Amino acid sequence: MAFENSDLEYSTSEMKVSVEEVAGFKSKTNAKCFVIKVSGEVNIFSAKNLKALIDDVANEGNNKICLNLSDLRYLDSSGIAVFIGSYAALKKKNSDLILFSLSPQIDKIFEMTRLKSLFKIVENQEAAIQKAAG
Repeated sequence: MAFENSDLEYSTSEMKVSVEEVAGFKSKTNAKCFVIKVSGEVNIFSAKNLKALIDDVANEGNNKICLNLSDLRYLDSSGIAVFIGSYAALKKKNSDLILFSLSPQIDKIFEMTRLKSLFKIVENQEAAIQKAAG
């Protein structure tokens, strides 16, 4: 799955993902910012596809990635592993992974697993883009 600098959508029966580059994004590091909306379920069957897509976006350079989780209904340990792995890979590149619009159910998963302190989690897309800009 090669990522090109345009909007992208990926869909399976479990999960739908769309990628959009934020137009006019300005940061101190001249990074690009992408909003990835994840809908449905991130489980053992769909996690590898989400990881591949995030990796494709991250490999384009010093990118800031904002994950919109407003329509995420289910997240298992494989999905959590994707988020942790993506966070670590982006951190090595001096980049960011920012999560936003978590439903109460998904927020509770991050709280129960004690991962809320690891991730940058904000309320909405505007706050995520501001945090990405630094």
